[in-house]
Amino acid sequence: MERGWALAVAWLMHAACGNGADGAIVVDAAIDAPLAVDATPAVPDARVEPPCPGDVPPALAACTRGRAFADCGGTGPPRLACRVGMAGGECMWFVTSCVADGFIASECASDAVCCVNDWPYTPTGSGRDSFLHPFLYGYGARPWDGERVLSVTVEVDADLGPGSGMFTCEGTPPFSGGQNPCATGAKVKPSSARTGHWLSFDLAPRNDLYGWTVWVELDTTRTPLVARVCTSSFTDARQLMCKLLFEPVCATAGRVTLSTLPADAAGLAGLAMRLDVMIGDLRLRAEL
Repeated sequence: MERGWALAVAWLMHAACGNGADGAIVVDAAIDAPLAVDATPAVPDARVEPPCPGDVPPALAACTRGRAFADCGGTGPPRLACRVGMAGGECMWFVTSCVADGFIASECASDAVCCVNDWPYTPTGSGRDSFLHPFLYGYGARPWDGERVLSVTVEVDADLGPGSGMFTCEGTPPFSGGQNPCATGAKVKPSSARTGHWLSFDLAPRNDLYGWTVWVELDTTRTPLVARVCTSSFTDARQLMCKLLFEPVCATAGRVTLSTLPADAAGLAGLAMRLDVMIGDLRLRAEL
């Protein structure tokens, strides 16, 4: 019995340790070595930076705002967002993923914003779509910011006098039909809005069922002054499909001369203006 136990122990030692070149038992150092411990702790996944500074959505009034966009700082790609409240609603593009308080952003990416059955949101029949449709119909489904198509030079000439109050069109308009600046007898009837240092004004009214208008927007803090001059469609029809939208067509070159920079709508009362721009194949001129 004792001899059997001795043979079993010897066999186990041989299996665990192995033999040296001279037949001696060699102890595998890995067996007696302490368990290796990685001295470098695991690096946790980097925290995703919140889109808004301090991870707190700011009030819209605290953001730099233009005609169809707002810049609230922060990080991330542009987002389309809307809000609806007791006083009405509005939609706009946010330059980053920092969306102002009270706005609900579409889950669609900015380069494919109509990802929900050809619409940015699931249609609910709520008040949101009554604001979103005219926004997209007028400004298209591409992001707006403070740099897009600023292609028109701006001059301020305090000696500029009143003009004819009429539009002149040469070439093919970007859209056809309805009320528009190229219709016979169309008159320049500006209305403006100013948000911070951005000034924008429509040059033609939108009081018909459908048509297109032309608008100007400029950053009053830039030197030299530059503007975008674009045409936008409008309609009273409500069909919630992006494939039925019209992208705005903007001027690629031209000049706007103003007698002053209006601070608000009241400042339009004595405004004199000359506009001469190329919008696609259309040369559009206006005098005020």
